[in-house]
Amino acid sequence: MALLLVSPFSRDLRAELNSGAVHAPKYPLPQFLAGTTTQGDYDKWLSIKAFTLFRADKRRERPCALGGSISGYKKRIHDAVVSGGIVDPFTGDTLRWDLIHKWNDLQNKGRGNFMKEFSLLPTVDHKDPEAKEIEFEICSWLINGCKSDQTPQEFVETCRKIVLYRHVQKLAEHTASADALGGHIKIYVPPEFLTGICTQKMYEKWLDAHAESLYVRDRNQHRPYALTSSKALYKMAIHHAVCASGPCDPYTGDRMKWELMGTWDIIKGHGQPESYKKEYYLLPTIDHVNPWADVLEFEICSWRINCCKGDLTPDEFVEVCRRVGER
Repeated sequence: MALLLVSPFSRDLRAELNSGAVHAPKYPLPQFLAGTTTQGDYDKWLSIKAFTLFRADKRRERPCALGGSISGYKKRIHDAVVSGGIVDPFTGDTLRWDLIHKWNDLQNKGRGNFMKEFSLLPTVDHKDPEAKEIEFEICSWLINGCKSDQTPQEFVETCRKIVLYRHVQKLAEHTASADALGGHIKIYVPPEFLTGICTQKMYEKWLDAHAESLYVRDRNQHRPYALTSSKALYKMAIHHAVCASGPCDPYTGDRMKWELMGTWDIIKGHGQPESYKKEYYLLPTIDHVNPWADVLEFEICSWRINCCKGDLTPDEFVEVCRRVGER
């Protein structure tokens, strides 16, 4: 007669299943999320965030990922939610956890200013992306986009610097009318502060390339001014913005590195550590004053500030910085 061997573990498991006992979840749903999401959906959200962040950090060869794991990331994200997931740590705004299951890449891209609708969506952010230990904080999508790869201390200092500088020197207003922009300018003469930095030929090549890329992007996003504009008009508007800008960033007063014009290597940039990007923080970039206005209007600011500002207007951006600095 054959003997059926049953291990103690098998007996215990069978007894537990028969009794109807249910294991407590490894990462219990925080009390403040009760009624907003379920335990199952919370576990799914944790798993997706842990996998996505770990894979991205691993690809960028960040120290915390090289010595970490997906399970370690999941635990740290849960700890961050429990310890500070109710309000944004930089502004004090209440986070919109009801939005975590509503974001849809395919539906939202190209659909107006969807970022403002999701500005308080809770996101997971590294406190210090270059640290060896994994440490996350939960903040709004708006702040995550502004903060970029800065540490909390660096971000707050940047915000304070912006607010202070804007108090002593307002951004030079330059609203060009359609008639003014429609003039026939055959040669775009570089402003005086670019003397010795770039030649006429280099400047026009830079203008042409950026006018082309911005015009195509804005048309693809169905922005009003792009649908009734042209590449030539973009080129004129960018030139006017350069002439009005001066050598310094209009938000921090930092002297921009105009000598870096045209030197960014997008292929090399993707394969390099964060230190490579930091070398380009003061690279002059072209930014819409208000990307959702009906008027085509640019300003020149550093790459770091452009990344922080996102789709905010100058006043909205400075107000966010003021609130961060105060908190």
